[in-house]
Amino acid sequence: MHGTCIARVAEGLTVEGILETWIKLKPIVMEEWDENKDELIDLFGKVRDDWLQNDFSGWMGANRFYPGTADALRFASSKVYIVTTKQVIILKNT
Repeated sequence: MHGTCIARVAEGLTVEGILETWIKLKPIVMEEWDENKDELIDLFGKVRDDWLQNDFSGWMGANRFYPGTADALRFASSKVYIVTTKQVIILKNT
């Protein structure tokens, strides 16, 4: 079913076109595919948590810090405060 929806919604669009019109396109896609924002957020969280629990190194490999960030934090000479949406387990294991 989603394959049909993808073709219908994306027909004639380029990557640039999607990026330029995403604000208008997103609600159309969500309605066409009968998706619910809260359910997708919940699913994302469950998949992330499962991945973290079962393959932490794999998750870290796919979600790396910007180059130099981890070392800069490790070797900071003053107190560092981190504001993030990441879970504490991720920060403690880097």
